Amino acid sequence: MRFYRPVGVASEKVVFALQEWTDSCRSFRTQKRPKICFLCGKPLEPFFRFERCCLMRTVTLERLGGCACDALRFIVRGEALRVGICHCLVCQKAHGAPYFAFAVFPRAAVSLSGPHVRWESSLNYHRLYCAACGSRFANLVGNEVELPVASFAEAAGLVPQYENWTIRRLPWVTPLAVRQFERDPEK
Repeated sequence: MRFYRPVGVASEKVVFALQEWTDSCRSFRTQKRPKICFLCGKPLEPFFRFERCCLMRTVTLERLGGCACDALRFIVRGEALRVGICHCLVCQKAHGAPYFAFAVFPRAAVSLSGPHVRWESSLNYHRLYCAACGSRFANLVGNEVELPVASFAEAAGLVPQYENWTIRRLPWVTPLAVRQFERDPEK
């Protein structure tokens, strides 16, 4: 192990203390000790290559995201109910894109913050926009919230499971290998 000599007085004492600390860490790691949870004191259970306890059972997935200018932010707790792609004419026009990729979450799992503008595009379907940059932000439908997949800071796990309004799909857009619905899917 290599030590760098600190500038100043008593550098030998610092080196000795570091050596003593690394030796104690090495002996602690090699000790045979019971594997227990540091929170509840119960034995850890084998879980693939890792071990889990009460802490890992209560961990909730949390995703962050927001609009283009970060004036609007959201935090989502838990897994998405479903992830889809919509080819309807309203989504195409609202996004200025050939389709809208979205993830649906229960309204109770989503925390929205920041100034926004609301537009009711159809009965009980509210679309939220950022008041500052105009980015599409969220859709409120009953007790669910649709969030654009591209607005998540980390969207790798949000893979579409279906496509709806495929009768409006543009001819040059290739269908995905997922369930296809000509209009809205039956819930």
